[in-house]
Amino acid sequence: MYIFSVVTGLLKKAENISAVERELKFVEALEGTCERMLQYKVHKEKSDISRFAKEESTTMKALNELRNKGVKVELGMPYEMWDTPSVEVVTLKQNCETLLEHYENDLEQWYYNQDRPLLEVEYLCKKRVLKRMERDCMKTSNSLEL
Repeated sequence: MYIFSVVTGLLKKAENISAVERELKFVEALEGTCERMLQYKVHKEKSDISRFAKEESTTMKALNELRNKGVKVELGMPYEMWDTPSVEVVTLKQNCETLLEHYENDLEQWYYNQDRPLLEVEYLCKKRVLKRMERDCMKTSNSLEL
């Protein structure tokens, strides 16, 4: 659901511009969206969509503080890799790319529609992407920082 919020926000910024500029903004919004997923970190102590956030998890903060105080902390990987995106975040980015690839025409149709419905809830998620059994994730009230 977060992917839809990001795309919606970026696309809404381009409403009052020329057709050529608008098309360029549409392409730019799609291109940058998935790359921005790599800025997120996984908070394993949380559940649902709030597991993904830009700030460092409390666990990693504590481990970094210990390391900064001189305590040897072993995670089974070099310190340099602590800040690399986790498997979950890389998977989030890949899922974003797949989603945008499969639904680019739907996104474009929505973008150029003057009477556009809410992208993330009705137009794309419920009517096109999510199967009936997967819609429970839409009930969450948590939102992510864009």
